[in-house]
Amino acid sequence: MNYLVHLYLSDPDPLVRLGNLMGDFVKGPLEDSPYQPDIIRGLRQHRAVYSFSMISSNVKTSKNRIAPIFGYFRPIMIDVICDHFLAANWHHHADDSLEEFAWSICQLLEEHEPILPEGLKKVIPGMIEHN
Repeated sequence: MNYLVHLYLSDPDPLVRLGNLMGDFVKGPLEDSPYQPDIIRGLRQHRAVYSFSMISSNVKTSKNRIAPIFGYFRPIMIDVICDHFLAANWHHHADDSLEEFAWSICQLLEEHEPILPEGLKKVIPGMIEHN
């Protein structure tokens, strides 16, 4: 859900970034995956970031600050909030502008659209529309 954070934390190689972005949409073992090795590396990075966030005391504290009534959606809300703060403070963390970074990701998605998982293909228009 927190696409921007995953892309930011990714190895900057374009195919590794693509794999990081695909991480929420590719499930199961990667050993027999049809994807290129750099994409698989990105999928593994995505899973490593996700695993770390599941054991992080800071993430647990953040989730517990959100009312229990939101249940299952609490971690999703934290993901969205993290993306928001990264975007709002992008200039402190990157040399290129957020607009340039987003444009490069859109180009990457367009270039590799045929190999993207169907679930990712469905969310791309919204990602592009809402930048």
